[in-house]
Amino acid sequence: MSLTLGADGKTLYSMQSNAPSPTSKPTLITEPKDLTIHKTCPESALPMPTAYLSLPPPSTQQTATSPPATLFPHQAALDAIQAAATSPLASTIALTDPTGSSPAAARLAQNALAQAHSHHTSTIRRTTRSRSASGSLSATYALAHASLGSLPITVSPATTGSGPEARAKISLHHPRATPAALAAQTLALLTLDFGAGVAVLDTPGLLALDEPYVLDVAVAAVLAVAVLENEMVRREAVEFAPPPTRMIMAGKVVGGDHSEGKEGSNAGGKDVKKMKREEKKRRDRERGKEPGLVRETVSLVGMGVRGAVWLVGAGLKAARESAR
Repeated sequence: MSLTLGADGKTLYSMQSNAPSPTSKPTLITEPKDLTIHKTCPESALPMPTAYLSLPPPSTQQTATSPPATLFPHQAALDAIQAAATSPLASTIALTDPTGSSPAAARLAQNALAQAHSHHTSTIRRTTRSRSASGSLSATYALAHASLGSLPITVSPATTGSGPEARAKISLHHPRATPAALAAQTLALLTLDFGAGVAVLDTPGLLALDEPYVLDVAVAAVLAVAVLENEMVRREAVEFAPPPTRMIMAGKVVGGDHSEGKEGSNAGGKDVKKMKREEKKRRDRERGKEPGLVRETVSLVGMGVRGAVWLVGAGLKAARESAR
């Protein structure tokens, strides 16, 4: 499972599953899945891990006791280790353990990482999910951040297309966004629009939150919701064929319009063949459909998405690539 966000032909963020076998066929999530998000610095082509995601199996009936999705910014761990290494306690340990191999040094590092996880681990829970009469999907999630509080995430139809096959638009909103602001998308901090093939970032709005890892957390949260929704849609696409409206018994059509006697026997044989042909056509059509949020052209599973990045307020507009 992979997803890539970039501009000008360069990758900015990429997400891949920590699957044990990269050659295994994509399947529905039936157990917790771990994902890693990498970030590539413009001055360097070497991607660095930026966040870790742990996704629970998707459930149509999510409750308060259901396991949430969790994300942790990798830079928080590096900063915690750096701070611990330059602390007075580390200097004291170094007097008798200059190589840092003692149990005391190990405990210092473990405590630093534990504090980083407690201060910077965020959780994501789905709060609502529904479909309109036309089949368009809408959902809301809550990103619980240790210092920022609850940030709403909305899933709505993209700017182009409608109906059950429409692509999705996933937006992370300001923690103080009202229901009216959510509907109008006036306080969206990050939007991933699969219909337009672009990612839109309000960098001044994100930086104004005064959280050191907010950009990485925002990207990770939107990608996590994309994967969760994709799995939900894939599960919903598994349908059983409806029972036949007419049943053939001993050469006679039971139910619906039919003829009796000898004519009914001939009609019954023709109806059986016709029903088989229609069933075969229906199955062929279903095999040709690609379930998921992004159908036919872009899939969240096994394919990448490259789009333009708009730096709102900074006036920088990157060229947009077509979805791959």
